[in-house]
Amino acid sequence: MDIESLKREGLTDQQLALWFLAHSSPRDVRYNIGLAMRILGELNVEAFQLAMRRLVVHAPVLRNTFPGVGGIPEVVFNPLLTPALMHFDAHGWDEQYLARQIQEWHYRPFDLSSDCCLRFALFECAANEWVLVICAHHIIADFTCLGIILDQLECLYLDEIDSDLQCWFSPTQPFSAYVALEQSSLLEPSAGQTDAYWLEYLRHPPSALNWDPRWRHGDNSVSSHFFSIGSSRCRAISDFALASGVSVFTVMLSAWAVAVARASDHHDVVVGVPTSMRESQFRNTIGSLFTVLPVRLNTGASFNQLVRQARSDFFSALDHRRFRLSQALDALQVARIPERNPLFQTTVNMLGKTGKSRWIDLMMAPPTVKICWAGLALSHYPLHQQEGQVDIALEFVDAGEDLRCVIKADPRHFSLAGIATFTQHFTQLIDRLLTSPGLESGALTQPPQVDFNVIPGPLNACPRGATGAVSLVEWIDRLVQIHPDRIALREQGQTLSYQLLQRRSLRLARRLTQASHQHGQRIGISLPPGIDAVVAMLAILRTGAGYVPLDPALPNERLHGIIEQSQITTVIGDAQTLRQKAWPVATLDVHTGSEDSDDAIPALFDFSTVSGLAYSVFTSGSTGTPKGIDVEHHSIVALLEAAFRALDLQNALVWSWTSAASFDLSVWEIWGALCSGGTLLVVPSHIRNQPDRLLSLLDSAGVNVVTQTPSGLKNMLTEFARRPSLASLQHWCICGEALPGETARCYLSERWDLWSFYGPAETTVFASIEKVTEELVRYAVVPLGRPLDCATLYIMQQQQACAPGQHGEIIVGGSGVSRGYVGLKALTAERFIEDPYMPGKHAYRSGDSGYWDGERVHFCGRLDDQVKVHGHRVELGEIERCLETHAQVRQAAVFLETVAGLERLAAVTKPVENGAQPTELNLREHLRKWLPSYMHPTRFVSTPAIPVNRHGKLDREAVRRQWAVAQPTSADVPPRTVTPGRGDCWRVRLASIWRDVLGKNDICPDDAFFEIGGTSVALMQIHARLQQWPEGRQLLASDLFRFPTIRALGAFLQGDTVSPLEGSVSYCDNRRRHTLNQRRRKPDASGSQGGQDE
Repeated sequence: MDIESLKREGLTDQQLALWFLAHSSPRDVRYNIGLAMRILGELNVEAFQLAMRRLVVHAPVLRNTFPGVGGIPEVVFNPLLTPALMHFDAHGWDEQYLARQIQEWHYRPFDLSSDCCLRFALFECAANEWVLVICAHHIIADFTCLGIILDQLECLYLDEIDSDLQCWFSPTQPFSAYVALEQSSLLEPSAGQTDAYWLEYLRHPPSALNWDPRWRHGDNSVSSHFFSIGSSRCRAISDFALASGVSVFTVMLSAWAVAVARASDHHDVVVGVPTSMRESQFRNTIGSLFTVLPVRLNTGASFNQLVRQARSDFFSALDHRRFRLSQALDALQVARIPERNPLFQTTVNMLGKTGKSRWIDLMMAPPTVKICWAGLALSHYPLHQQEGQVDIALEFVDAGEDLRCVIKADPRHFSLAGIATFTQHFTQLIDRLLTSPGLESGALTQPPQVDFNVIPGPLNACPRGATGAVSLVEWIDRLVQIHPDRIALREQGQTLSYQLLQRRSLRLARRLTQASHQHGQRIGISLPPGIDAVVAMLAILRTGAGYVPLDPALPNERLHGIIEQSQITTVIGDAQTLRQKAWPVATLDVHTGSEDSDDAIPALFDFSTVSGLAYSVFTSGSTGTPKGIDVEHHSIVALLEAAFRALDLQNALVWSWTSAASFDLSVWEIWGALCSGGTLLVVPSHIRNQPDRLLSLLDSAGVNVVTQTPSGLKNMLTEFARRPSLASLQHWCICGEALPGETARCYLSERWDLWSFYGPAETTVFASIEKVTEELVRYAVVPLGRPLDCATLYIMQQQQACAPGQHGEIIVGGSGVSRGYVGLKALTAERFIEDPYMPGKHAYRSGDSGYWDGERVHFCGRLDDQVKVHGHRVELGEIERCLETHAQVRQAAVFLETVAGLERLAAVTKPVENGAQPTELNLREHLRKWLPSYMHPTRFVSTPAIPVNRHGKLDREAVRRQWAVAQPTSADVPPRTVTPGRGDCWRVRLASIWRDVLGKNDICPDDAFFEIGGTSVALMQIHARLQQWPEGRQLLASDLFRFPTIRALGAFLQGDTVSPLEGSVSYCDNRRRHTLNQRRRKPDASGSQGGQDE
């Protein structure tokens, strides 16, 4: 069963991780969390117990248990399950004994399979003096949840004792709603982009922290040290944070990273930051709603630089907080460390207040600080907890005048004295950093070499929006005031000034408003390109509506379908177009009422808004139904401003209009001309496809800006070669499809600029730009260039960030991304994804394939043959092309198969010459240079021929059928013969289980589990299989991490003495050692199939 299947059982990713930890070490109490409070006053124990029982009725999640079936967790709701309330008579106990008993009670482990994961204890110390302890397993609660439980218990307790005080629960969403939200969000296409962010951010993670043995000298029975950062130092921190534009938390996080770096002799430190996932609707939800975000800091910089880096990285982490750490670890190939987090070994947690809860006021507070709870006085009682989750952790509360802190550590690395010494060093370091923030943080090791060519996120990560915050109508009206008499439109001898354009649009707009057209509606325009069409567009925009071009040349059924889908109520046309079509809605003749003199000055009005709908353009859909795209004013304004800056356009230029109004390229031609203060030349439809007449018109009219498609350029090529005058031309703007280099070469000239634009209609005409040069026309297809400054481009390889040269899907973000498809919510949700780098914004999945070469984006066609592997979208053709670049591979085929319930990739290769087969290890090394690990096939086979269908295309089904008989490729692995010895019986049994679960027929006893395709889920399946044998019932899942090879685990199960370090010998070391041995053997000696490094 894969991760997604587990989620359908009702666990969040954090719950799943916590269950695996508890299942691996059932006696582990590091994830017991609790609140302890001293109560002064007359407590009604019976009323408290009744309130506690009502609490679990109100919050069903507290009655969940988490048994495991076959190594897989389940969520079981037990309606009869009630938290235990234990009452201890503590009269006469001294404080030390009381503290020890409370601590021992808190440290009792939970049995997740059957226990209620919440319990209470009351220690009655004296008359009207109690200590209340609330303990929960982290799998059902977080610290905020404990505060909510305390608040709700107060309401229920007051109700039980019939108090006159009124109390009520704030409405909130149940925990099941949060689980559903997380599951749906992790399955959305945007989840892959979040994963891509983390893979890039954590690329080449630092090694685990190393601690000097001196830190653990002394008593380690307690591993928490409470202390306070006093008022003077606290003010210094606050003042520095304010001056630096960061928070107190950021300062503490940065200082802690420096302290850890100095103590461990590291410079590159990853700090885990526990983060609440409680959006507004889940603010008062009872449950475990948290995650831990890795923040990676280079402590070699100055403290000023470090706090800025910490702020930026933490905000980026928050933007990508819904991610799967376990999947990231697999993709990053992070080596597992027994009983340690492999990615970060230190955390910083700032406890904050949620809603009206007062529990945070007591956290780590002195006994003099009290709050009122149901008429009783509550104060903080110290409780040691969560010690050893990481090597060392800082937790603190900002109490205003001071910072209340606790440092917790793993007793294997720190004694209590070591923690106290570390605390002293930390506080002194804060003083030095604040005193000299401009100096380097310390003499630390130099940072490792980093590949700065790897794209860390989008191209142009900070796109500009529309600077003027105006609508198209407002922009035109402003130009009317500046140059009212300038010619705006020219059509076959007719001209229209900017002022007359404004007046005619006002008269038509008034007629539309009199017909009760409302803001946000869509109004159709069925007019040929010309002055009337532009007047109608501007009039519709004035009413606050959006225009929909309806090409009169389209069939009636298609036009009617567009009208129905976009809910058009009125179509504007002229007498001819309105008479030719049987329109199913009201019509309005553009010429009716135009008899008024142009000298008459209508009242000026404008109902358009920046965020209002401007137009809807319909394109063909894959299902045969056209799909409409809604574009807002601000998107067009942002496009125009960015393009004007990119082209350095002058005012008052002459533009040509050669595209149909239903083609989104006309938006650039029409509004680009008018909003730049230029003149729009309407090219008659009948000469647009006549190159000689078209070129003659452009030349005689003195056109400065011509917009064409590459097909249009090809169509003009012969005529243009005979007469390339165009004396006034300044800019060729080419858009709409891939521009062949050979075609572009013919239009290069020093007299004008040739521009290649790229962008889907869903992103407002175009999003990237490239000035075509002699260098670029050497490409078969002219590169797409770089994004406009209003847009971002993402190159994602199946939802993962691509390195230079890797093909991936082109994702377009920024101000030009449209609303979505008209009336097609499902398709909109699929193609318009949440932008991972711009909170609250969307990006568009173009479906185009491309790559980044370090300077510009290249177009490589469309995507197909996509599958999903562990939640990642994978294009099989991408893997095949990569394999085919190997010198010994002529052809490759990749397909998806299911082995033991796990989906895996398999590859079939045809060698260049029979007998010259590439080894599996060579193929893996080749793939490793280009593809992320999740795109590496688990199995490789070689075949003399790869089957194709009758159309000459790859026949994947035939490849699957052939797989059963194909022979594995040779691999440079140790021979499978082993020296007999103790553990051999277990090794045979283990090898059989590993083969079944991993689907690999040939596994070496020294292959490391995670490096031959193993995952955490597969490991639990193996653990469940082993526990079916009597000898394996005492085996912990953590033992499989400690002994990751068949040889080591077999010896351990047999009872041989084997150290975990010996059992965890690196797979690469084994390979390296064997390679040296192989070189001493005969040339024809070979092993069998090896493992996968995933």
